[in-house]
Amino acid sequence: MVFGPETLLAQIAVFLALLAVGLSFLLMRVKSIPALWRWSVWGLAAIIAPITAVALYEGIVRDVATKRLDPEAVFARPLLHSIRHTQFNVGTLYVHGAALKDCRAYLWSYRRMDYVEISPGRTGNLLPREWKERCPNLYPAFMRERD
Repeated sequence: MVFGPETLLAQIAVFLALLAVGLSFLLMRVKSIPALWRWSVWGLAAIIAPITAVALYEGIVRDVATKRLDPEAVFARPLLHSIRHTQFNVGTLYVHGAALKDCRAYLWSYRRMDYVEISPGRTGNLLPREWKERCPNLYPAFMRERD
């Protein structure tokens, strides 16, 4: 986790998500509530709360990283979009987000929770077309000739 005053809200959200899951486990022990309701609440809390907290945390950390990088252009996909589409692209590079600064491309890395510079020859069709027109050096020569 990235700690700091900028991410305090996200840290609180993670804490509340863990608290919700913990309370849902306690709810499972209350016998006066019908079993169907206990299982439903537990299932929702155990699945939705952590994903929501992580999405909020990631969004705040990405905003902080974007402000620190101060790019000319940026695009980002929400965490839930990445979760939904990455499973179908196993073995291929999926761009969760990217930033452009001084005609250098940076990809968002969930592993590092920061932007990572990508070499110009490796960008291929990963970046938006407008960036290709703005910075032709991002794309290999054979791709520049094709369009």
